[in-house]
Amino acid sequence: MVRIKSNMVLKPTQRLADGSFVAKIYPSSYRRSQDRDGIVVRVIEYALDDPQRTGHEQPHRLMTNLLDAERYPALELVILYHERWEEELVFDEQKTHLDPRRAGKPAHFRSQTPVGVEQEVYALSLGHFTVRALMLESAQTVDLDVDRLSFTGCLRILQARLPERLSEK
Repeated sequence: MVRIKSNMVLKPTQRLADGSFVAKIYPSSYRRSQDRDGIVVRVIEYALDDPQRTGHEQPHRLMTNLLDAERYPALELVILYHERWEEELVFDEQKTHLDPRRAGKPAHFRSQTPVGVEQEVYALSLGHFTVRALMLESAQTVDLDVDRLSFTGCLRILQARLPERLSEK
C-alpha cells in the first residue's frame, strides 16, 4: 500500500461498495492508450477529519493490490496505513532528532566495532523510549492524545530544562 498524489490520472474500472475503486496503472502513457501491460490496483480516496492534523480535509489517496473490499475494507486500510506511518516517524525521530549536536541531520554511529554500534543503537532506542514515555505521562495528566504532542517540541523542552533539574539535586 502506497500513498499517491491526488492528481494522478486513474480511470475507475469498477466502483466498490466501500467507496474505493479498481483501476489500472501503466508503465507509460503510450501503454495506457493501448491498454497494454496495465496492473490492476485498488484506489482509496479519503480526507482526514481532524482539524489538529496536517492535511485536514485535503484529498488523500492510497493505492493497493488488496482488491477484495469485503476482506480489506477501505477504512481499515486507511487506519492501518496511518499506524504504519507512525512507525516511520519513530525511525525519523531516532535518526534525525535525538542528537542535539546534529540537529536536523541523520545520526551517525561513532563506534569502530560492531558491538559498539549495537550499544549505540540500544542507547538511541532507550533515549527515544524515555522521551516518548515522558510524553505519554504528560499527555495522560491532561487527558490528551499523545499524538497531539510534538516530539521535537518535547525534546527541546527537555534539553532546556534537564540541566537545571540536574543542578537542583
